[in-house]
Amino acid sequence: MLQGEVKLARGLIGSVLAGALRAQLWKGLGKWLRFLRAD
Repeated sequence: MLQGEVKLARGLIGSVLAGALRAQLWKGLGKWLRFLRAD
């Protein structure tokens, strides 16, 4: 039972981290696009 909970928690943390990383990536991409357009 504990093993399953650990796996679940790991998956949850992983998905949250992946989401945050993706958000940062999109933010950076938007910044770059604006920078290129301004040029």
